[in-house]
Amino acid sequence: MATSNPNAPRSELFQKLKPCCVPISRLVIEPPDGAPAFRKLSDLLDELLAILGSREAVALDGKLADYIFFPLSYIFRSQDKYPPPILERSIRCLTIIIERGWGAGGIAPLVQQLLLLFSFIIGGVPTSPSKQETSEETTLEALKALVTLFKVSASSPEAVSALIAPAAIPHLGHAVTVVLDATIGAASAEIQLEALEVLEHIFKAVNDHEAQASFLPGTVSTLTKLVSTPAKQKTRVLVSAISKLQFILTRVLSDVRVGVIIAKAEKSKEKGPNDKVLTPDWLKATAGQVRIALGTVLKLRDNDAGAVREALEGLCITLLDECNSSLSNCADVLVQTAIVLLSGERRTSIRDTSLEDLARIYPELSGHIKSAAYDWATSLARIMQSTDETAKKRAISRLINALSLISSLDIRSDTLDEHLTASLRDAVSQLITSHQTAPKVQDEVTMDEVVTETSLITRSSQASVYKPILMEHESQRQTREYMLELVQGAGSSAQRSRMAGSLLEYAKQPTGPSHLASYWLSFKLLQSTLTKSDELDQYLEFSSSYSALSPIDDPEELFRDLYSFSVFTLDPNSELTDINWRFEAVALEVIGFAAARAGVAFRPELIDVLFPICTLLGADHPQLRHHAMVTLNNLAMHCGYGTVSELIIGNADYMVNSVSLLLNSLSISPAATKVLRMMIRLSGPRIVPYLDDVVASVFAALDSYHGYPVFVDALFSALKEVVEQGVKSSNLLLKGDESSVDHRKRPAPKVTIGDVIKEIKERENRKRKRDEEDRRLDEEVASGHPRAPWKAPRKDQPSRITELDDEDEAQDEGMADAPEAPEAPEDEPPQEDDDEMKPKKTPTYTLLNKIANLTQHYLTSPTPTLRKKLLDLLSTVSPALATDPDSFLPLVNDVWPVVVTRLYDAEPFVSIAACETLAALCSCAGDFLGTRFKTEWWDRMGRWCRNVKREAEKVKGRRDVVPALGSAGIVIPIRGRENPAPPRSEVVVAATSSGGLGKFAQAAKVWEAVVDLLVAVVSHVRVEDEMFDEILGILGDLITVRRDVREALEVVNADAVWLELYERGEVEWTPAPVMGRVWSLSSWRREEGQLQG
Repeated sequence: MATSNPNAPRSELFQKLKPCCVPISRLVIEPPDGAPAFRKLSDLLDELLAILGSREAVALDGKLADYIFFPLSYIFRSQDKYPPPILERSIRCLTIIIERGWGAGGIAPLVQQLLLLFSFIIGGVPTSPSKQETSEETTLEALKALVTLFKVSASSPEAVSALIAPAAIPHLGHAVTVVLDATIGAASAEIQLEALEVLEHIFKAVNDHEAQASFLPGTVSTLTKLVSTPAKQKTRVLVSAISKLQFILTRVLSDVRVGVIIAKAEKSKEKGPNDKVLTPDWLKATAGQVRIALGTVLKLRDNDAGAVREALEGLCITLLDECNSSLSNCADVLVQTAIVLLSGERRTSIRDTSLEDLARIYPELSGHIKSAAYDWATSLARIMQSTDETAKKRAISRLINALSLISSLDIRSDTLDEHLTASLRDAVSQLITSHQTAPKVQDEVTMDEVVTETSLITRSSQASVYKPILMEHESQRQTREYMLELVQGAGSSAQRSRMAGSLLEYAKQPTGPSHLASYWLSFKLLQSTLTKSDELDQYLEFSSSYSALSPIDDPEELFRDLYSFSVFTLDPNSELTDINWRFEAVALEVIGFAAARAGVAFRPELIDVLFPICTLLGADHPQLRHHAMVTLNNLAMHCGYGTVSELIIGNADYMVNSVSLLLNSLSISPAATKVLRMMIRLSGPRIVPYLDDVVASVFAALDSYHGYPVFVDALFSALKEVVEQGVKSSNLLLKGDESSVDHRKRPAPKVTIGDVIKEIKERENRKRKRDEEDRRLDEEVASGHPRAPWKAPRKDQPSRITELDDEDEAQDEGMADAPEAPEAPEDEPPQEDDDEMKPKKTPTYTLLNKIANLTQHYLTSPTPTLRKKLLDLLSTVSPALATDPDSFLPLVNDVWPVVVTRLYDAEPFVSIAACETLAALCSCAGDFLGTRFKTEWWDRMGRWCRNVKREAEKVKGRRDVVPALGSAGIVIPIRGRENPAPPRSEVVVAATSSGGLGKFAQAAKVWEAVVDLLVAVVSHVRVEDEMFDEILGILGDLITVRRDVREALEVVNADAVWLELYERGEVEWTPAPVMGRVWSLSSWRREEGQLQG
């Protein structure tokens, strides 16, 4: 049976190595010269690397390593004569034989030589007169070889002894120096990282405390210098440097190792001269230098890289834990940095030690935590004055972490609570003062903007969100979020309640930035406390959440006090004056939060808060208006109303009473009218029937303050809002009479041959019925006295006498074809009284009628805008009131004199409004205005219309285009159908001067209004022929341009319109058609008989 040879793998490896190592030896014994030799040597080294990396290399031992090292030693001996690639391959081969060949058992005799070799490759030979630059790749390979060397040496006591032997200490020191220089002087991050790895393995391999202590100052100084310029270093270099510093400090200055020094010093005071390095004095000096170094390193806590912050947090926690005694002088800065870097997300395992754990183990750390929180709270107000948002965020964030840690450790300090309260108040005050900028200049808020922003909500919608009142800019968003988090995490619930109580008392003092800050802080503190309590109550049920607290610390009682103060703040009659808009905004947020907590149970409180909130809808500051809008939306949602309109209508009684009281209190503040307008606009037509008392108060205010034009204008703005909403009501018209009024003139129907035939047949039928009735009457008379009374005729059957009377009347008036009206029989009951038959008027109609009647007394106001507003009111309300002629026509009779006078107003926009109002009256009153227009036309209106037209033509440059009325101008040549009239753009000649406004000029706008008025008059009012002729002359040049003008004029007199067009050359003469056959009645009847046959 054959036995396996244990040396077979080794022999096989040797057989592979020999063909490679022998040629290398031949080449390197005498340094090769020329590129071909170097290329061949490089190929052989690559082949050697491949063999060492193969599976057979497991048989590598010390002797084979010596065999391989022999040719390599010649290369290292004359390294300056070989190119860098050959040197790199040689170092790589040497690294492999150190790890796999010599290993821990055979490295000891060579460790010093190899340490010198790699040190010289990296840093050069110190005694050499000329230092040759080493390539980065070569340096990197040499550092990797050093890492392998120290790793292997650490596993061999003989190698470690050789490293710390007195003769080797200078070599080791030189190696450390070279590595430190590579750490800070290398241009490549890979070299820096590898050099840091070498440092770590040096301190791992060299276990002699004195040797470590001798290398500590230079190492710490170099690492500190490395991290002092974070902008120049890559993140992974910083992270590695921090972790290596952590390892080295704990390796040299851990409490376990330092305790030995202290113990020796205590046992024998005489032993000091024997220990040249490790003494208590050395420890004290070293700790002082380490504190200075940590001052630089710990500045990285503000670095943006998460990996750097995490590594720094690990450094702090480790030093506080393992060097608690030796570096006790650094505990405060380490605690502060650990608090700044505190993050619960990084603690992925319960085995990880946190600052909270260390504070429970070392009680003295709790004092440092409390001191840090006190100092940071002191500096908070100062930092809030700066414009650096990053500094603000950092200051707030570290204070949040400190307070969170204090709360977790249950550290109680009344002094800290009081100081924190004052610091928060001062900090928020600084924020308010630093951002006390004036709002942008804006126009007065319009009703449409208010209603659009105060959007209607449904029951399923979420609560609207308030815009921030502090740090409202987008760049300050994170700072604002941190500040809110700070307030919400300021201690336990009881601590926040005590702080809120003291701040609320301060807020009730005279106004100012500090008082506003106290008010805001007290609300935010109570809001966070009560919100957390409500969330807890969803899962836990207690008889009282705060039964153990005193009434002073009870957040429920404090919130009731805060709510009462907020209601007082919003009260228009309160004694508070010159209130900052933010103060009222906070009050709105308090009320909104109270409604959210109470829900539907908050409805009784609406009596006190709804009117003041609506008052703020007209505030000057846009953000305060937005706060009021959001509050209304939230109140509607939380109180169970579907929309803001339902909210106001549901509380219309005391809303109306509040407005009436404000109007009756001899106060001319615009608040009442603004609230009334917005309330009506938000509620819509449904609230109008409830406004009779308010309108009466408005009338009384107009009587009392008619000499104040601005206030009168505001009152009529409110009345105009009533009208605009009232006309939208579906219940506006009279009960039982929903018909609309239409006075538009209709063109006479065209008579066709069929209509003529039908009329002839109807006449023949009536004649035949009369003849039959005459015969029957003659027969009854001939038969003698009637035996029975004649029965009454039916209502739908006219009597013979009635028909004869109707025919006589029709013939007298020339209207024989008028419709026949049957006469009521004698036994029909009499009709009821007209007043009793009239349908009753709705409250809305009555209210609108009162408002319309009031306008006549103020249309002569000296304020042009008020005159226009009243005219617009009349034009709006007229269609709604026209359905009851008995009420509307007297109103028209009353307002006519003052309205028609406004046509001649000095302000063009008032004249335009008067034209629109008269046009609306024409469409609603119809022929009732016929005689009035006739009188006014011949008195003044006709001349005024012609003057307006002339002024408009001057603006448009059309003085020569259309001849004046009555002038003997030249007739324009006739244009046939194949050459129709040019469009309007061609008729209107451009002005010779380019400085006019054209159709946008005031004269042009007034003329457009006059045209619309004349069209309305012709369309709805009976006009005599002479007046019609003048209107036709004024509007003649617009007949072919505006379709509505032509249609209106043709309804009255189409022949006159044609003649006007003919005279202007717009149409041509068309001869009448010649009939080929004259029809007579007898011939027509014969033709009809033939057709029927």
